[in-house]
Amino acid sequence: MPQPMQSNRRGGAVQAFWMAGIFAAITYALYASFTQTGIAGYVMKVQMDLWSSASETTTVLLTIGVMMIGFLALAALAERVFPSMGIVRAEAVQRMNRPLKGISWMAILIISLLPVAGGGVVSAFWYRSQQLDAKAEVYSVDLNSAAAALPKDARFVMVTGEIARPWVVAYKKTEDQKVTHEVFAPLTAEGPAGRGPVRYVLHHEASESYDGQVNWPDEFHRKGMAQFSGRVGRRLPAYVVSSLRSKGATLDAAYAVIEWKDLRNRQSGASDSDTPWFIPLAAGGVLALFLMPLMMAVKVKLGRMHRQQHTAGIYV
Repeated sequence: MPQPMQSNRRGGAVQAFWMAGIFAAITYALYASFTQTGIAGYVMKVQMDLWSSASETTTVLLTIGVMMIGFLALAALAERVFPSMGIVRAEAVQRMNRPLKGISWMAILIISLLPVAGGGVVSAFWYRSQQLDAKAEVYSVDLNSAAAALPKDARFVMVTGEIARPWVVAYKKTEDQKVTHEVFAPLTAEGPAGRGPVRYVLHHEASESYDGQVNWPDEFHRKGMAQFSGRVGRRLPAYVVSSLRSKGATLDAAYAVIEWKDLRNRQSGASDSDTPWFIPLAAGGVLALFLMPLMMAVKVKLGRMHRQQHTAGIYV
């Protein structure tokens, strides 16, 4: 008796390992694709180098593929080091291939509440971020000043500098017949003397009108020094870093990306979006309301099929 119990425990641990690994791989792939960083950033760079364009869908799929290949390679290596893991995995797969006889009420409850839990986590982070944004200070930085450093915890900044136009990197994006233009503009001190390592890169995306015009903020058109404000954002995608270096720009090791936002009339940084923080939680609740009756219907159908098979076995 102890041996089957121990085998079941090991099988459950292996299943949990596989599920956690697959979930982590897919989660990272989606996050990296959304932020265009990490592996997804290099996947986009490869697409840009080969075809001079990149598809967001292709980036997500390729990133998931790379992550899954890496996870499978690590799992195979782990089974070589610990052969018992392979045996337990084979037993777990064999058990999973058996016909499903029913679903417990606990399983139905857990599956139905997963969207609520996921939405709640997202909403909690969203709410926390909005609260921090509302209280965050807008730091002022003048690139002509020697003291142009930015605190590590800064969320919003207003930089006085000059767009280094020879180093500007721009991309045209088309999605569902909507055309947008994305620009990455290094900010430097005034004049050629300021063309040292780039500490700040301004990022903005603007839509193209029906007549092909792009409505850039006024500051983007000014020559010489101007004030550029916004949120301190993520790191640059790999393909942008490559393009900047090809143009002769050198990035400071501690460079910051500024997601353009007009903060001139604000005393503190407000939330980037007016969307309520509880939307993900509400969406998870709505999905749970659809999942619950669906899982109950599956439970009833499986129970009916099991009874029919049992009855057929008795009378045959």
